[in-house]
Amino acid sequence: MLAAAVLSALAGLVLVVVAIVPGAPTVLATAAEPASRLTAGVTRRSLIHTLSRAAAVDGVDTARVRLARSRVVVTARTPYRTAQPDLTDQVRAAVTARLADIGLARPVTVAVRLEQPRRTRQDRAAPTSTTVVGST
Repeated sequence: MLAAAVLSALAGLVLVVVAIVPGAPTVLATAAEPASRLTAGVTRRSLIHTLSRAAAVDGVDTARVRLARSRVVVTARTPYRTAQPDLTDQVRAAVTARLADIGLARPVTVAVRLEQPRRTRQDRAAPTSTTVVGST
């Protein structure tokens, strides 16, 4: 009986702490001119949406964006098994340019992951080059 009371008191304390600790902000501040009294911001949802559209460069099928405190993680999916060697650099440059256009108050770093389709057994067993023989 005493153990159940202690356990429920501990669970209540954990719930109170979770309620008090602030989560991620809903609106991220944008940089304003020092002389201006204008305060502006962008929501996390709209920032994720615009950055995922910016990451959709040639060779990228879909892009998912995740925001952390001072980091933007972009996961770009390409339909090709052998992607262009500079595809991650293109995605990083496009997302960085869009972030510069938005002008967040705090600087963020951009990390890019590239997902490619997996190779199947048939792909591994297939010859690397094919020769076409014409008939006369």
